Amino acid sequence: HGKGVLGVNFKILAHELCHNLGCHHALGYSRNSYAMPLLNAVSYYNPYGDVYCLMGDKNANAIPIPPDLDANPYWKYKLGWLTDDWIHQPAASGIYRVTAFDAPTLVDGQRYAIRLPRDPFRNYWLNYRQSVTGADAVWSNNGLEVRFGGEYVKASSGNTTLLDMTPGSRGASSATSRFGTMHDAPLAIGRTYSDMEAGLHITPLRKAGTTPESLDVAVNIGTFPGNRAPTVT
Repeated sequence: HGKGVLGVNFKILAHELCHNLGCHHALGYSRNSYAMPLLNAVSYYNPYGDVYCLMGDKNANAIPIPPDLDANPYWKYKLGWLTDDWIHQPAASGIYRVTAFDAPTLVDGQRYAIRLPRDPFRNYWLNYRQSVTGADAVWSNNGLEVRFGGEYVKASSGNTTLLDMTPGSRGASSATSRFGTMHDAPLAIGRTYSDMEAGLHITPLRKAGTTPESLDVAVNIGTFPGNRAPTVT
């Protein structure tokens, strides 16, 4: 259907055209906290809550319209721009380099996303951006975006979901908006996200100093029963 005719500017037009090509919304998920109080709820879940993705919050009222916010790698995969050859699919623990996927062209030998199975119903999609500017750049340029893909419609309704890696705080660029808690969603370099049920541990280690820029990401798969938190004596 011609949903794109509803676009009042080019960013909204691109969003609606992606709908016509089969892309759904990019959701955001966080939790209730002092920084993001929610009435009668313990979580924040919004169908436009992915503030970094074209299919999420489009920030259509901003003047001028930001030039960044590419559709996330899952949608680029669905559209055929990214194929399996450009994506890490770890089967074992290791360090995987992921290049900023919002570069204008793809380069042979580089990988632009990490697809990591969580269970029979969900895959993690991990990626890095370099085109976000302004107040959000401090998080986006120095962290890893962590999402669930939309592969399994029964689990996701066909949408992607950006997970807030700092749910207790709000990003500076939209501190008073309903999307504020999502503006610092990326997993910062040096921090670890652990999915204990699935035995998955993800740590962006460092920028690699490449052009375009990339992140080295440690993926550890397993329960690691000998790994203990440090104690002070």
